[in-house]
Amino acid sequence: MTKPQHFVGLDVSQKSTAVCIIDDKGKVISEGMCLTRPFDLADYIRKRSDCIEKVGLEAGALSPWIHTELMKAGLPVIVLETLQTYRALSMRRNKMVCPG
Repeated sequence: MTKPQHFVGLDVSQKSTAVCIIDDKGKVISEGMCLTRPFDLADYIRKRSDCIEKVGLEAGALSPWIHTELMKAGLPVIVLETLQTYRALSMRRNKMVCPG
């Protein structure tokens, strides 16, 4: 049996960061808040998952610091530019199927 893949999204602000961890099927594994310090973020993520595939971090003033420190902590972090991400996601097909 293969280990599940988890993906982490960080919504960073000056004092606190919203953290959401989902699995490869889109199911929410964990949601919460954490202090905006790389050590605290890494600790928060590791306590909730041991199979992180990617950590997504929105580009902003704190991104270089957080990205560098989370990489040093061994987490696979990418920085996402908001407008490019929005454009890429808006091109996805979003077809809802209503139960009959």
